[in-house]
Amino acid sequence: MPHQVEGQSASYKASEYEDASYEQLGQQSESLEFTPLEVPIIRTTAEGTDPMFADFGGQTPANVKQRWHLPEHLSLHAKEIEEQRKKEEEAKIRLSPEEFEALKAKEFERGRQQGTQEAVEQGSERLSHIESRLETVLKDIAVQVKEHGQEIEKQAVELALMIGKKLVDQAVEINPEYLIPIINEALKLAGGAGVMKIRISPQDMEFVELVGISKRIKDFDGSWSFESDATIKSGCVIETSAGQIDYQLDLAWERIRDNVVRIIK
Repeated sequence: MPHQVEGQSASYKASEYEDASYEQLGQQSESLEFTPLEVPIIRTTAEGTDPMFADFGGQTPANVKQRWHLPEHLSLHAKEIEEQRKKEEEAKIRLSPEEFEALKAKEFERGRQQGTQEAVEQGSERLSHIESRLETVLKDIAVQVKEHGQEIEKQAVELALMIGKKLVDQAVEINPEYLIPIINEALKLAGGAGVMKIRISPQDMEFVELVGISKRIKDFDGSWSFESDATIKSGCVIETSAGQIDYQLDLAWERIRDNVVRIIK
């Protein structure tokens, strides 16, 4: 039997335990339109003072925004100080026409000098770059001129030698008597050696047989004779007791050409 608490009604009965319970009071409206709430305005006279306390005055009127201010004499002094400061600042900024023109001229001169210096530096840099490029170009031109000059010089010498050989060949064909001074010069080289024979080209042999030049040769003593040699084109080869004296013009010309070309290379 459960114990009864003192003062508790005999008719008390404990309710059963429930997790939760609710009651539906209405349904939520689906309307999205805003409806302002109407609040009634209650008009009344505002009390200037609290009835509980005595009115000592000094209340700020409702239409005045400034709630606190300096005393009038202090406020005027601060205003005078501010105005004086503004006047001093304006005096610093304000210039006479002469001072303004002097300042403008000074700033103009400073800007001109700065611009001139920058222009000089840029010009010097560009000039240095141009000089460097020009020096490179001139060196390249000098090398090319030297190379072409050497090549032209070589070609000119070879052309001169070729022209000279052509002239000699034509002189040999046109004037067979060229052989006489050639033989005389070759005989001088024989010295005391005995001359046995002189070999000449077949064309020159015809001239010797036709004209008979033995009398026109200074050192001819009748002990040697002329011989035709198809390997000789111009000039002569003298056979002596000491050896041969080669006075062939075409071979001599080739030796001259080789020596000249070797020198100019």
